[in-house]
Amino acid sequence: MKLLKEFTPHATPQQLATLTEAAQRQGRSLPFWDGVVYGLALSLHPDSEVMLQVLEIELELPEVREIVTEYAASIWARLNVDDQEQFDASVDPQLVSTPAMLREWLAGLAHAVALDPQPLEALYQPTTTKIIGERVISTMLIVMSFIKPIEDLDGELSGWQEMQEIQQEVMGTLEMNQATPEEIAETLQLLLLDVDFFYGYSAAIQQFGLDSQLFGNNLKFEPIQREGRKIRPNEPCPCGSGKKHKKCCGTPGAAPLL
Repeated sequence: MKLLKEFTPHATPQQLATLTEAAQRQGRSLPFWDGVVYGLALSLHPDSEVMLQVLEIELELPEVREIVTEYAASIWARLNVDDQEQFDASVDPQLVSTPAMLREWLAGLAHAVALDPQPLEALYQPTTTKIIGERVISTMLIVMSFIKPIEDLDGELSGWQEMQEIQQEVMGTLEMNQATPEEIAETLQLLLLDVDFFYGYSAAIQQFGLDSQLFGNNLKFEPIQREGRKIRPNEPCPCGSGKKHKKCCGTPGAAPLL
């Protein structure tokens, strides 16, 4: 049994050409845009209007906006599986076929992650590493290393430099081994499994008011196969109230769904 699914296209070649041209008009690339949409789906779960604003294409022609929305919807459907299948983090190998393209893609992912820094606060809780493991922490540091550096209060960039060193080590390994597009895509897919796991952990802390220090030193979570799909905030709440999930059982502090 394979760890991850084979990639299937999010769009037709003609639609990809339109998306590439639209991205270039904004001074971006399609790998960057693809990373942005994955990042939004994993972190913010925005509606289509927010996504169009983040990509800065509100003024594009309606047919272009429609293609972008359909493209994002395909990615969201892949990441939010609606059955017992494993989380599908497959990424188009052609969009990350070189380390340089992978950097573009990860820059897009980081761009989306940086829009909502609150979930990242979980990284700095004292016992987070013991709970979710060093690998997940390292993965999040790699992603964050693609965010523009923000000076600490004392003007130091020691944390940023550490993240850059981790990034350079990973990228250097891919380049040294002359990784194929499929190998790069597989590396990225494994990274996204960690990102998804971290956001699930962070959401639990935010939604249920959990304090990682209360878990004790012996408890450690391990990434597991997702059962069912994530509930996006703008979906009708499964409890049947008729409200959006984010306004009902998805509200921080709300009682968990039974």
